[in-house]
Amino acid sequence: MNVERYLHSLTGARDQAAKLARLQAILREDAERLRDKLPDQAEERLAQADSLTGQIARYRAQGVRQTRQALHLINRLPGEEERQVLRLVYLSRLRIVDAADVMGYSPRQCYRVKRRALTHLDGLLE
Repeated sequence: MNVERYLHSLTGARDQAAKLARLQAILREDAERLRDKLPDQAEERLAQADSLTGQIARYRAQGVRQTRQALHLINRLPGEEERQVLRLVYLSRLRIVDAADVMGYSPRQCYRVKRRALTHLDGLLE
């Protein structure tokens, strides 16, 4: 697996936790709406929402572990601008245009720094 694919894969656990948390909120809202009219269905919705708590916690913990691993990997780069662009793009999930804006670079320049950083990381891992 190359470094870029690995860094992209880091968002999977965090995204899954966020999706499940949204589903949990929807189920709780639905239960609240059904409470007076259909109490049995409301209880069922609350039970479904509660059953997601453990999964959400596991995905969040996995996301934290993956982020720490990525940060450790990124921090091995010698150049600060390379570390910064990878943190912005992969950990903060900014688009290249937005990362360039934060760094005071043009998007093209930021993209070049990103490519160079990924090349350096590939070399460090070999």
